[in-house]
Amino acid sequence: MAEIVENEDLRLLRIEQVFALVPVGRSTLYRMIEDGDFPSPVKFGRTSLWPCSEVRAWIEEQKMRRSQVKPRRGADLI
Repeated sequence: MAEIVENEDLRLLRIEQVFALVPVGRSTLYRMIEDGDFPSPVKFGRTSLWPCSEVRAWIEEQKMRRSQVKPRRGADLI
């Protein structure tokens, strides 16, 4: 019998789990997918599932972008 190994890289997330990590609305999420700004789901019949590793990589990418963005003029006044 094959041993099942818990590996986050192999884990698939349901949409509710994605929303827990990326708090946007459903239409915003699907617009981001359509625009190529968020990982596409893996389809199992009518069910959409997202690889956990891809969602976490997307989050890390957003964090990196944040540190590269120049502050707006006057933003230091806030």
